[in-house]
Amino acid sequence: MKENAEKSTKKRVQKKPQVHPEFVDISQQLRRQREAKGLTLVEASEKVGIGFVFLSEIERALKAPSTAAISGIARVYEMDECDIAIAYRKIPNSVLETLTRRKDILRMIYDVTNCEVLNDQQRDELFNEVVSLYRRHSK
Repeated sequence: MKENAEKSTKKRVQKKPQVHPEFVDISQQLRRQREAKGLTLVEASEKVGIGFVFLSEIERALKAPSTAAISGIARVYEMDECDIAIAYRKIPNSVLETLTRRKDILRMIYDVTNCEVLNDQQRDELFNEVVSLYRRHSK
């Protein structure tokens, strides 16, 4: 019991948040864009709809934003949502909604990705064909 009392009176040592090296480039880009737009952290966070402490942590590469935060940041900072999402290894909500609705497309991506019969080169060729088809039809 005395041991528990001693533990509760000791100050808890808080771990210092660690920088995520894979997010440094995008985090710096976000900060530069916010500053170029003349927004403070508080102003930007209010427009995005997140806390300014969280936005500061995002800009210092200490935390990754949620997909909802990515959408808000893209809108406020006038940046491409998909590019930001890719940098954070996330899927934009609009894409996730489409994949949920179009299960056949999600299944195709899953199957090609996990197919043991295809090697990496064949996978890339197949995905390149799909991208090429998309580009021809999106002009």
